[in-house]
Amino acid sequence: MFFSCSTESSPPTNTVDVHLIMGQSNSIGRAYAMELPKDLQKPLDSCYIYNPETQRFEVMQAGVNTQSVKGMFGPVVKAAQLLSEHKQQKVYFVVTGYGNTQLYHSGSDEEKDWHPESKELTQQALTTIDQARKKLEAEGKTVVFKSITWWQGERDAMNTSKAMLYEANETAFLLSKLNPILARHKTRCI
Repeated sequence: MFFSCSTESSPPTNTVDVHLIMGQSNSIGRAYAMELPKDLQKPLDSCYIYNPETQRFEVMQAGVNTQSVKGMFGPVVKAAQLLSEHKQQKVYFVVTGYGNTQLYHSGSDEEKDWHPESKELTQQALTTIDQARKKLEAEGKTVVFKSITWWQGERDAMNTSKAMLYEANETAFLLSKLNPILARHKTRCI
């Protein structure tokens, strides 16, 4: 699912567009970087990704810092390349994905979920997004969240009752958890 975000007023001159990619392991990726074309294996100079471990934005490089396992990459690599080429400017991404998770409310600490009633993965993701925003603001930049892309894996599809509630759970998650953090920064999801 893809949401576009817009600012309520015209942005200041020192703005940076930030794109969020969230979800299960599909959002962080499990593809081998060595299988990419050579131009996507090298650092993408105008594409930046927030690294929660170093708590800074870094030049994106598949298999190195795209929030996947070392040597692997996800959809952020091609998305960043295409967006940077299209916009002809630097692009910033925050990826918050977690494998073996679901939207369906598990009610259990053993099975992590993104459900709005859960205080598990959603809070972790919002904390990472907020840390990334603060890092850019500390550099004198004004953050404009431009898009949210939700990549969900198959976990909710493996059980009929979970699959039947997927659309409602996804809508509730995106509207209840993400709009407040974006609203604080005069950005809204549409």
